[in-house]
Amino acid sequence: MREHKYKGKRIDGGGWVYGYYVKAVFSKNTAHCIYVNLETESGIKTSLPIEVIPETVGEYIGLKDKNGVEIYEGDVLRVDDCYQQSFIVEYSPPCFELSDANGGLLADESFTWEEWEKSEVVGNIHQ
Repeated sequence: MREHKYKGKRIDGGGWVYGYYVKAVFSKNTAHCIYVNLETESGIKTSLPIEVIPETVGEYIGLKDKNGVEIYEGDVLRVDDCYQQSFIVEYSPPCFELSDANGGLLADESFTWEEWEKSEVVGNIHQ
């Protein structure tokens, strides 16, 4: 089973955080948080909610690139082996797909799991 993990940009400008995504609704307010798992110096495990910009939240697709970097929805992948260009990782139920800069989907059935792992994360659409 694939690990469900997310990343999002902090609302305070502190960069990316990684963990579990929760959309919390409090009467008239909504908070989008990534819960980050922490362990204190004394060994106590806890989770800390960090508020994120909801448009930047991307789900981990369960694969890593050729450098061991986790691939998330919204990441920009460089696919040099066969395409010589970059693609954006998008979620289109029930799967993740690659689209080019013009929004066109990569419709090549020969793009295998091995090709995902030969690619390289070179950025994110929210950077």
